[in-house]
Amino acid sequence: MMRAVRVRASVVVVILLVAGFAADRLRSAARACAPSRVDAVLQPPVIPAPALRVLALGFQSTAADASYLDAIQIFGDDKTIFGTLPVKERRSRAEARLLLDTTTLDPKFDYAYIFAAVSLPIPWSDGTTHNADFAIDLLRKGVGAVPDDWRIPFYLGYLLSTTTGDYAGAARAMAEAARRPGLPGEAHRPPYLPFLAMRLAAQGGSIQTGLMLARSMLANAQTKDERDRVEERIRLLHMERDLRQIEAAARRYRARAGRFPPSLEALVASGDLARIPPEPHGGRYLLDPETGVAHSTAAHRLRLFVHPADQGGTQGAAGQPETVKR
Repeated sequence: MMRAVRVRASVVVVILLVAGFAADRLRSAARACAPSRVDAVLQPPVIPAPALRVLALGFQSTAADASYLDAIQIFGDDKTIFGTLPVKERRSRAEARLLLDTTTLDPKFDYAYIFAAVSLPIPWSDGTTHNADFAIDLLRKGVGAVPDDWRIPFYLGYLLSTTTGDYAGAARAMAEAARRPGLPGEAHRPPYLPFLAMRLAAQGGSIQTGLMLARSMLANAQTKDERDRVEERIRLLHMERDLRQIEAAARRYRARAGRFPPSLEALVASGDLARIPPEPHGGRYLLDPETGVAHSTAAHRLRLFVHPADQGGTQGAAGQPETVKR
């Protein structure tokens, strides 16, 4: 009797050992087939963020933190860092979705907008930037949702100017950044923001916008040095307006005569230019009869970037090509 009991116990032990071994092998196989944590968050969530915001019952910030951490994991993953462009683009789209969810759950999550600005655009070896539109959309959302943070419109202006060429939009964003105060406990906004906004406005063709910004700054200038800098910027904006008028008149002359005019006086004589405007720095304007490009003898043009089409044609003081660093 006792022997039969011992045999049955041994059989049970063997069965348990075999079952345990099989379960361990199955768990190992399941882990090998299961997606990684990063791969899992690349898929859309079961519950969309707007519904989760309602269901969170006061824990929206906690849910936003979890979504934000998932986005950081994607950005820092080896496949994101070292992957091919299609891999990077797919992961950037997933990260954009997570950051959109984050800011839907907590619209005032300022770091999510800033993280989007620095992590979503993908600079590539051919000089192009991919997926910047995701960051731009999020930053536009953040400008309205976080009204006191100057960094959000600053990054928006930067991306608009460097990835889309929308200088007018970039100028508006930089002007908004310049109007906002510094954050409590953090560095104040950089003092160059208003000047950058004016330069972007000039680059985008909106001289009037730049002048409005400059006059507003002049009215609020606190020191003589600040007033002097703003007054010089106003002179540069007036100069840029004059140069554009001269160049437009030269193009009209060429359309009619088949060549650029030999001088500014010829432009006035033809009626294409009402008069030679006074140069605001005390210098004078000159026109290149070969290219139709006007320049001042006293100051460089107010340009942020030089486009390839302008290289060799944009003239600065003393008729020399202006060097503008990007």
